[in-house]
Amino acid sequence: MLSARTAEEAAKVLSECGYGDFPAVLTPSAIEAALDGARQAVFADLRREAPDPAMVDVFCIKYDYHNMKVLIKGEATGQDPAPLLLEAGRYPAGRLREDYEKGALDRYAPRFRQAAAEAREALAASGDPQAADLVLDRACYA
Repeated sequence: MLSARTAEEAAKVLSECGYGDFPAVLTPSAIEAALDGARQAVFADLRREAPDPAMVDVFCIKYDYHNMKVLIKGEATGQDPAPLLLEAGRYPAGRLREDYEKGALDRYAPRFRQAAAEAREALAASGDPQAADLVLDRACYA
């Protein structure tokens, strides 16, 4: 796929690898949607087969933190975060967005909530989006 010169060539490689067919009008977002769907299917399969489905969460946590970065930066810039949210985390992206916008993160893990609050403060204090990233990355990998 890395050697593909066009989106169509990349889609052909993905189709041959089992990612299914792609629409006639191919866009980068269509490829991303296919990859996202495959990722969700893999996580669902792993949860069904794992002795302890919670073990799969280790691989999903980074998507929750990614989504929180998107929400915080979207809020700070006034941009719609929806196109950048990913549905591969422990928490459904839509629900996380709703809860974040309401300021109701009580249902989420304490470390995640605390990191979100600290990241918002870091961005507000510094104006530097990387400050928020660092806070969230540190919490994610802790």
